[in-house]
Amino acid sequence: MGDETMGPMFDPAETYTLSETGVVRGSDGAHIPEDESNADWRAFIAWGKDGGKPAPAPPPPFDPGAVAAECERRIYAVASLNCQMNMTAWVASRQADDVDRAAFDAALGWVQAMRAACARLVASSADDFGQDALWPACPADVAAFAARF
Repeated sequence: MGDETMGPMFDPAETYTLSETGVVRGSDGAHIPEDESNADWRAFIAWGKDGGKPAPAPPPPFDPGAVAAECERRIYAVASLNCQMNMTAWVASRQADDVDRAAFDAALGWVQAMRAACARLVASSADDFGQDALWPACPADVAAFAARF
C-alpha cells in the first residue's frame, strides 16, 4: 500500500469525463464522487495536476416533458385554465355574438396549432424548442378575446 500522504497512484493514460456529481473514469465507467477521502478522487486530482483534462459532461438527454411544459406555458400566458373555461361557458351559453364565436374558433385553431408544433418539436428532439419562431403566434383577435375573460 502507498503512503496516503504522498497521494494516490494514478495512470497518466487514464481518461475521465465530468458528470453532474463528480467524474466518470474511462477505463471502467466508475463514478467518482468529489470526496477528498476517496482514493479515486485523489487519483483524478493528481491526474489533472499532471496535465490531464477531463472530457466535458455530456448534454442532458432530450426531455419531451419540457417541450410539453413550454407549450402549456405559452397557451396559459394567453388564456389561463380559468380563462379557457370562462370563454367556453360564454360561447356555450349562447351569449357570444358572431365576432366572439369567430374569435373562440380561432382560439381553438391556435391551440391545435400549438399542440401540432409541440408534437413536431418532440418528434425532432429539438433542443431549441424555447425559440419563439418555432411556435405559432397567437392571433391578435384571440388574445383580445381571451383578455376579456
